[in-house]
Amino acid sequence: DKYFWVQAESLAAAALLAQRMNDEYYWKWYDRIWTYSWNHMIDQKYGAWFRILDSSNQKYDDLKSPAGKTDYHTMGACYESLNAI
Repeated sequence: DKYFWVQAESLAAAALLAQRMNDEYYWKWYDRIWTYSWNHMIDQKYGAWFRILDSSNQKYDDLKSPAGKTDYHTMGACYESLNAI
């Protein structure tokens, strides 16, 4: 299974590493993670990130931020990435 928070935290980490290390290698990883997330994790019609995908990148359900869960990871990733840019 592929969890949204792993993608979000990896995205932010790649952006921060790229900025602090001044290394294009990490920007390439940032682009790869963002492209994957955009194509598979993000609901293109209604917004937000699907919580879990299977090994074929198919969502299990339409839940994005059910009770008890928040958009903490995705919002944090956006915040950190924008600061790095």
